[in-house]
Formats: sequence, structure tokens, C-alpha cells
Amino acid sequence: MTGKACRRLIELTGCSYITTELACQWRIFGLSTQAIWKAARRYFASKKGLDTRDTGEYSSLSKKEKLVEDPASESDQVKMWMWLPGLISVLVLTCLVMYVQYEMPVAETCLALLLTFFFSFLAIQATGATGKLSPIPRYFHFL
Repeated sequence: MTGKACRRLIELTGCSYITTELACQWRIFGLSTQAIWKAARRYFASKKGLDTRDTGEYSSLSKKEKLVEDPASESDQVKMWMWLPGLISVLVLTCLVMYVQYEMPVAETCLALLLTFFFSFLAIQATGATGKLSPIPRYFHFL
């Protein structure tokens, strides 16, 4: 077997190992997706003045009622003005640099940033579920 064929076999083995590792954690990803869906549904319903419970029925929601009490006081919480301007400036600068240096359209850059967030979340979930820092086998790092 030539070096190139051996390297390709190792790549395929590593990819199948990663895919199998993630597929074995399908319950975790399903529960995470369900939790994100419920949180988003409650968030948008509260913006409309409605409350969605697990029964699926809508009832009016008072402004003072909180679904979950935050143990941190208001003075200890990070304010939105502290992180939002930095996030927006990084996103704009990323789009600008990718367009100027690589002639990559802004829509593709935004899609890449969105996918980066999604796969980072996926990696964090996989790390928490498996207890491993990296689901990639040791021999796969040398390629």
C-alpha cells in the first residue's frame, strides 16, 4: 500500500470514527435541539405578550412574571451594551476583511459565521457528553 493510499485510509477511518461518535450521542443532540426550540418559542411568545406552556395553549403573560429567577442580582449581570457592540464590530470587520482580501460575498461570510457558531455548539455538546477533549483519534492529528 502506498503512502498516499495509507493516508487516505487513515482519513476515512478518522472521519467514520468521528461520525460514529456523534451518532451515538443522538439523544443528547435531540434533547439540546428540543431545549433550544422551546426556549426560542417562549422567547418569541413573550415578545408578543403570550406564554406557551408545554400544553401548547396560550395565555396572557404579565410583565412582572418571570419564568426562571436568576440568582445573580442586576448589578452582577453582564449588560447587553458591554458585549453587543463588540460582537457587531467583529462581524462587520470579518465581512469586510473576507470581501477585501478573498473577494468572498457578504452573504457567504454570514453563512460561514452562522455555521461556525452551530459547529462550535455541537463540539461543546460532544465534549460534554463524551468527556473527551477531542473526538479525533491520536493518529489523525499527524496528517
